[in-house]
Amino acid sequence: MASARDGGGMWRPCPFEHAANINTLAMDSSRNMEIIEDLDNFTVAKNYYLKMGKPWKRGYLIYGPSGPGKSTLIACMANLVKYHVFELDLTTICNNSELRTLLVCKIHYCD
Repeated sequence: MASARDGGGMWRPCPFEHAANINTLAMDSSRNMEIIEDLDNFTVAKNYYLKMGKPWKRGYLIYGPSGPGKSTLIACMANLVKYHVFELDLTTICNNSELRTLLVCKIHYCD
């Protein structure tokens, strides 16, 4: 049954398994190290964020045409920090308010 807690039933479990490894990703090695260091620093900084009164979150903007490996990069990053990946079809969202409600419900649901 759909509820507000699961975003009105729009979230569905989707197994995510990807063999991608950030150390073998075809990427400039200095950029690769930047990403690894940033993720390593972020994952160990949870207490710092709490102490500073800031939300413990990290965002990346990855853009470009289809095919160069954006999804593979995300898979590599998720595998590195052992995080879940959620895919959302934005064509099912009618407005910003609905998207915000959906995301907030999922964030609290995962805690």
